[in-house]
Amino acid sequence: MVSEDQRQCNSVNTELQYLFPSIHHVVPDNIVQRYLMNAGNKIEMYNRMIKFIMSKSSVKPVWDPTIIQREIFVPAGNTLVAGKRQLQPNCSILGTVTDSNLTQMISRATLIWKSAIGIGFDLTGCQDPVAVLKTLSELNHSIELEWSRPKRGNMATLSIHHPRVLEFIHCKSCSEEASQQLYNFNISVSVTDKFMEYALANPDNDESNLLFQIAHHAWKCGDPGLVFIDRVQDEHHEEGPIVTCVPCGEQFMHNNETCNLGSINLTNLLYQEDGQIYFDWNLYESAIKTAVLFMDQVIDLYQIPDQIMAKTAVRLRRIGLGVMGFARMLQLMNIPYQSEKALWWADHLAYKLTEEANRTSWSITSPNNSHRRNITVTCVAPTGGIRNLVDTDSYGIEPLFTQCSSIDPLFSVKMTAAWQKHLENSISKTINLANDVDVKVVLDVILEAYHSKLKGITVYRDGSRLFQPKKIKCDGDSCQLS
Repeated sequence: MVSEDQRQCNSVNTELQYLFPSIHHVVPDNIVQRYLMNAGNKIEMYNRMIKFIMSKSSVKPVWDPTIIQREIFVPAGNTLVAGKRQLQPNCSILGTVTDSNLTQMISRATLIWKSAIGIGFDLTGCQDPVAVLKTLSELNHSIELEWSRPKRGNMATLSIHHPRVLEFIHCKSCSEEASQQLYNFNISVSVTDKFMEYALANPDNDESNLLFQIAHHAWKCGDPGLVFIDRVQDEHHEEGPIVTCVPCGEQFMHNNETCNLGSINLTNLLYQEDGQIYFDWNLYESAIKTAVLFMDQVIDLYQIPDQIMAKTAVRLRRIGLGVMGFARMLQLMNIPYQSEKALWWADHLAYKLTEEANRTSWSITSPNNSHRRNITVTCVAPTGGIRNLVDTDSYGIEPLFTQCSSIDPLFSVKMTAAWQKHLENSISKTINLANDVDVKVVLDVILEAYHSKLKGITVYRDGSRLFQPKKIKCDGDSCQLS
């Protein structure tokens, strides 16, 4: 699969001149407090985590610790605290909330949030989903964590067929105050294929009008997103129905499930030879193998406060291995993000990621086992905290931040689809839009996402919220953060 001009090196050669041989860069203070704690540097942090995992695991490790020490594979934040804090999954699904189980769900959510775990909820079983959403949001706001780990985000989904879906669609866009009140929840509407077919068949029926409402409010404030729920159900039905996803959309899971995340740092797989930059495909494969074995061992060391989730985690052993630094990798190789060559890389990297992760998961089981070790193995998470830890300026598969408004939105969907084609679970990726686009562009993005077989889609129009962390100012071809 690797062409001559993107050649694969013959072996994992430690004498190669890698572009990023050292990890001793300055780490932001908040990241030092969050992950390094009393460690003097990142090597000490990684060694503390590695030593803890190795000492507590009942299985002799067969993964390569240098893959972690060189920041080629980086576990997600809740694993980096191993040896200092209890090990917890990164995200979870409580699932279906109803008026009758709300009290129980609140009790369980409180314990989970205190352990810095984000939660996905589906509110379709509630008579007044917006009221329940506000209750959950206020509860989440009230949670105090015992250490410097930030509170986790959450997801609330609602079926398009709920009688009060319109209230849900505009609950975050009715005012800046409402958006701020619910900032700790992403919201998405679950739509069926039949709904989409009806919406596309007639530009003036109930379905098309609802779709326009979704697009309009997403244009207005970035919410809601869309979940193509039939596509999710078709591909993830092993344990029954799936009703919602994790806060950033990278994992669709069954009720009472958790996920362990981690990412391959693509920029640390680049090496230079004779003035040219190449990607080390063999080292990529080795990193994937180490990542899967490591993440699987971590699951057995969880101390999840919710007993139902704890049992499900060990039984299904869901992991989500993804990538980070994709746009930075392209930039270093002088490949434009918006190009056919970049799509080639996306397709091949995603294929190899899932192929090798699957092979490794099967290798852990006994020869007579008819099931692989982990229910799913690959997705692309947002990599927010660990991006700052490893000092790369690109999240997951997102373009570099100063590029994002200049990328054609439909190409962004095409890029997401190139990865989604091979990944088992989903992708955390926002389609970023310039401030002056109209609602039709959002509709076009939604339709392109549906036709491209994505599992979900979210958009964000620059400047559409007053309290936006970063804004982009462009003058011709030059863009800067402000």
